[in-house]
This record gives sequence, C-alpha cells and structure tokens, in this order.
Amino acid sequence: MELEITPEKAAKKLGMAPQKLRVMLQLGYLREIGIAFKKQGNKTWTYSIHEEAVDRYLGGANEKSS
Repeated sequence: MELEITPEKAAKKLGMAPQKLRVMLQLGYLREIGIAFKKQGNKTWTYSIHEEAVDRYLGGANEKSS
C-alpha cells in the first residue's frame, strides 16, 4: 500500500521548491509520482503524491545519471 505525502515532503526528497513541484503536477509533469486535480466548483488544487513512487522515481533518476 502506497502512502501519500505532502508536496513539501516530496519536494524536499526531489530537491526542488514545493511550489515548483505543485506547478509541475498541475501541468501534468511527473505523473510517475502523483497527480494534481481540482474538484468541480473548487478554486484550490488537491495533490496525490505517493512516497513509494517518489522513491522509485529517484532510484531511476540515479540509475540514468550513472
């Protein structure tokens, strides 16, 4: 079972600013780790980011850079 984490925690693991991560998710980037969505009639975004997916993404990024 995958645990959801906050954009702040995910951004720290990824080494980027939380706002940058939020915008990237809103634009559909980084779908490997999660999604951003707005509920109908709501002005705020909701984020679903999975810690295991972030760890897998980082593992793949480390393998590619080697």
